[in-house]
Amino acid sequence: MKKMVLMLLALVGCVVLAAETTPTKRVLFIGNSYTFFNNLPDAVAALGTRNGETWQVGRYLRGGATFGTHWCDNAGEAENRGKNGMTYDKKRKGGLDKLLKQRWDAVVVQANSQEPFFAPDEFQANGVKLIEKVKAAGVPRVLLYQTWARQHIPSQQAGLSAAYAKLAKATGAEVVRVGDAWAAAFKAKPGLVLHNPDRSHPNDKGSYLAACLFYRALSGKSAKGLPTRLPSVKWSSRNRKNPCYTLDAETATFLQDIADRFDPAR
Repeated sequence: MKKMVLMLLALVGCVVLAAETTPTKRVLFIGNSYTFFNNLPDAVAALGTRNGETWQVGRYLRGGATFGTHWCDNAGEAENRGKNGMTYDKKRKGGLDKLLKQRWDAVVVQANSQEPFFAPDEFQANGVKLIEKVKAAGVPRVLLYQTWARQHIPSQQAGLSAAYAKLAKATGAEVVRVGDAWAAAFKAKPGLVLHNPDRSHPNDKGSYLAACLFYRALSGKSAKGLPTRLPSVKWSSRNRKNPCYTLDAETATFLQDIADRFDPAR
């Protein structure tokens, strides 16, 4: 009997040790449709949950949202942006505060893809407010999700990159250079399509490249050798049948190589 008790205690000890040595990375995404298209958070979690690690993700998302939209929704205030303004969503009041009470290893912050052009001052001012709020909650890392140019206006990338770099300099946040990586992919492979047919949102290849960049930024590891298909990642909770990511191995490997060229920038 004594021998059996000792064996059980040893087994419990092994289980506790395994739980303590298996890291769980928790990442919160604050953004809009550029984040929820192709379920980017779950794709990042799927890439990270391997080799004994478990990644978990959270979301504070609203289609078309700017930095100001997120701030005002959480505060329960109407956003004042003229013709580009959005009515605040009362269901989201206090939602970000509630999420930030949880433990996060990193928070990803993303603005409206055209905000640096139609509201450059608000982009900077509200971005600073939002990032400082996240930092005040004790989050060790804030990652800025640099977005990409519209398919028919590639010249936008320089302005987007500059806006995110300026915000990073003002706040100490890190820039995950998704837009710059897209531009590099287009240059390396003419004819490559990363946009959805609407010429704005990402297709599965575009989101896969973004996911590889976030994996690299969050883990500090190379994107090479990551899974080329993510059958467990579905488009949304409402559409659980169709997987988002069905890339061929050649394309996925090419995108992994592109991701490895871009370290997070401050």
